[in-house]
Amino acid sequence: MRAILIETDKQTVREVEFGGKLEDAYKLLDVSLIEGVYIQGHVIYVDEEGLLTPKTIQKGWFKWETYRQPLAGRGLIVGNGIDDWESATMTIKDAIKGVTWC
Repeated sequence: MRAILIETDKQTVREVEFGGKLEDAYKLLDVSLIEGVYIQGHVIYVDEEGLLTPKTIQKGWFKWETYRQPLAGRGLIVGNGIDDWESATMTIKDAIKGVTWC
C-alpha cells in the first residue's frame, strides 16, 4: 500500500511502499514503539518515545501545519482506517506543504 515517509534526518518527504504490518512501520521509522497523530483524514505514525530521546541522539524534528506540537524523528503518513491500515490518499505536494523542519 502507498504511504508517505517524512525523513527528518534527510529532510525529505517521499512515497514508500508499506506492507501494512506493525513490523513494517517499525522498520520504516527505525523505532520499536509508535503512536498515531490524527491529521486531515490521515494518521502520522511517529516514535512514541521520540519526545523523550535526548536532542543529541534524536534524528530531527518536524511540525505538521495543523498539529500543535513538534514531532520527533521520522513520520509515516497512512490513511485513517477504522480497524486496519489504509493507503495514504494525500498527495506528495500536500505532504511537503504540511511539513516544517525544526
